[in-house]
Formats: sequence, C-alpha cells, structure tokens
Amino acid sequence: ELRLRLAEQLIARAHAFQAKVLINEDADLARQVAADGIHLTAAQLTCATERPDFPWVGASCHHATDLEKAAALALQSGAEYAPVPNTAAAWLGALSGKTAAGACHLITLDQAHHAARYEGPDAWMQTVAALEDGWFAPLWAAIGAPIEQLQIVATNPEQCLRVTLHAADRLKFWRRTPDWSTLTGIRA
Repeated sequence: ELRLRLAEQLIARAHAFQAKVLINEDADLARQVAADGIHLTAAQLTCATERPDFPWVGASCHHATDLEKAAALALQSGAEYAPVPNTAAAWLGALSGKTAAGACHLITLDQAHHAARYEGPDAWMQTVAALEDGWFAPLWAAIGAPIEQLQIVATNPEQCLRVTLHAADRLKFWRRTPDWSTLTGIRA
C-alpha cells in the first residue's frame, strides 16, 4: 500500500536526523512502521478512555473540553502534559531554567492556515500580524539567550520550507512592513 511505503520512507529519513515521527490518527500504521508516536484527531481524543501506548502522543484540541481530556489522559498515565501557551513570552517563561543545552522543542502554529482556508484574506492578514506580534518577534528577540537557534518549518501539501536562524543572523535582517498584496495576490 502506498501509505505504508511512504510512512516507511519518512521514518527512515527522519530517524537518520534523529527526528521523531508521529503518524496522524492511524495507530495501526504507526505500529506497523515503528513510528515514535501518534497524533489523535479531536474526535479520537473525545472517544479515548486511556492514553494510547506510544512514547509520543499528540492531540488536536479545539476547545477547553479537549484540553481537559488531553490533560486527564496524560496525568492518568504519568505522562507529561504541556499545552502550547498563547504567546512566545508565556512559552519562554515556562521554559526558564528548565531546558537543557541543545534541547529541541516543536510548536505548531497553524492559525494562519485556518484563517486563509476558512475565513478569507483579511482574517489571514490579521492572523499573520498577531503571530508576528505574539510569536515571531519575541522568538527573534530571544535568539542567543535563552534560545541558541530557531528553526522555522513551513509546510503545505506540495512543499516544505525550512529556515534555521542563529544569533549572528540577527544582524542580517531588519524589520520592514511587507506588501501584503504581493504575498496574497489581492490588491486593495
């Protein structure tokens, strides 16, 4: 089956770089390819009575009840529960003094995708501006201390863009207001 072959290739490539792979919603496939974990849909989370038996488990949480369920399942099994804070400042504050040198964290910010797909260009632009203020600018300011490097990965079904920034890179960039019409193709 195509999904099985693709998953096996993905696991091999990811593990060559010591990256973890979570399979979305298909526990049987995750076990078959020896994935590091599984990502549950909100519907799977709602129906779950215990934490899936994988080292890494993620779940889509769209409402407070989803977060409560995820926390309960994690605590029940002795696993660590770590919701993503609303801002980079809150995340950096929670990390303060707790992160070992060289530690890697993955935070998924998919608000812009949702806004672009379901709410239109104005909502997308507002969401990108909010992400800039709440996440990108504070993370950029934190490069060097306490963050050694910042790796940004942007994906869509056709491609993946990966950028790694270090403290020395801060001298290479300056902030300017983007011309949103060139990014969106929409003229005001």
